[in-house]
Amino acid sequence: MHADSGTVTLAGSGYLNRVAMTRTDLRLAKAFRYGTRRGEVALVLQNLGLPYQDFDPSFTFDHRAFVTLTLQD
Repeated sequence: MHADSGTVTLAGSGYLNRVAMTRTDLRLAKAFRYGTRRGEVALVLQNLGLPYQDFDPSFTFDHRAFVTLTLQD
């Protein structure tokens, strides 16, 4: 997923204009079988670009990565 945003003013936020931001997320998944169960393991990478401020000036959205495992009967 890729998202671009121009400069915006958040109504009622108490903050001035927010600068433009670009964010790219990536999800890689592999389905598998374990006995009679189906499953999926996935790697999620968030914000592959530069860190950006999101709403509150004290909050910076940096890079994030996590793995998920799903099992179904």
